[in-house]
Amino acid sequence: MQLSLLADSGDSVIFILLSHDTRPSALELSALLEKQNKVLSALLGKLATSKSEVLVGNRSSQQINDGGTQDKKQVYAKNSFKGFLKTGAILPDGNEESLILENCLEEIRNAHRKVENLERKLEVKKTELAQANETNSLKQIRIDHLNELIEKEREARNSEFSKLNDLLVDKKEKRHKATAKELAKRNKEDKVLVARLSVLADENITLRSLLLTLGTSELSPQLKKLLEEQRDFIETLKSECEILMNRLVRGRDEHRKERRQLRRQIRTLNARLECLISGKQEIMRNFISRMGTAHAKIAKTAHGYHRAIAKVVLQILVILDYSQKRIKQFLIITAS
Repeated sequence: MQLSLLADSGDSVIFILLSHDTRPSALELSALLEKQNKVLSALLGKLATSKSEVLVGNRSSQQINDGGTQDKKQVYAKNSFKGFLKTGAILPDGNEESLILENCLEEIRNAHRKVENLERKLEVKKTELAQANETNSLKQIRIDHLNELIEKEREARNSEFSKLNDLLVDKKEKRHKATAKELAKRNKEDKVLVARLSVLADENITLRSLLLTLGTSELSPQLKKLLEEQRDFIETLKSECEILMNRLVRGRDEHRKERRQLRRQIRTLNARLECLISGKQEIMRNFISRMGTAHAKIAKTAHGYHRAIAKVVLQILVILDYSQKRIKQFLIITAS
């Protein structure tokens, strides 16, 4: 007769095989019954523990399904994995249920290793993302510094432009005043010259009439002298008028030249200011575009790792649920 005794020693299970060629005595049977009672008590305790673990696992699964995060799922999977490893230590070998549970545990171990690998990769990507964020922060500080420099440069250019504009307005006012004063002076001189020319014209008419009346032979030396003086005076007035006209023309040309030169200076300053602002803005736009592309690429890779980890965690939960059902059935069969 062969009897199989199950003795509990802490967290481990020991199988004891007793072989008797003779019929057991009453003492042996009582000892055997006592040991079986202890084994049954241990199995009932294990069953109660397993039931409590199943209830805790179901509550955890419900919490995860109701909106738990991936971190809670991972913690639950790890705790369940440790519980199954501990449960696997009490299972007997050599039957179909043990093989099924061993396969489940092996799948859980493989999934756990995959999760650990993905977690390591995710940590690496998080580190890279943190470095990229730090680099981006430094670049943003540099961009802000460039913006401050551009703002200062623009303020300086605007100040210079304002000064040049004020100088141009001041010169225009001075030139207008000087021109108006010069024109008033020339108008006054012209009026005097017109009056003198009018007087001379009247005298010339009078002299011509006298010449026609008296004739050439009757002209006195004084009259001839007067005619010569009048002729010289007329020539002098003509030369003065030409000089004044030339001065007016030169002043007008100089005034136009100065205005053209000031306009060219203003256009040159505006063009330089626009080139400076547009050039720095283009550099910043290109730099920001490159940084945004790199940041999006790193974030996309990290998101892919998160999705892979979530998928593996869901697979682990399915395997754990199936394993719990099989273990519960096996414990019920063993207890009975």
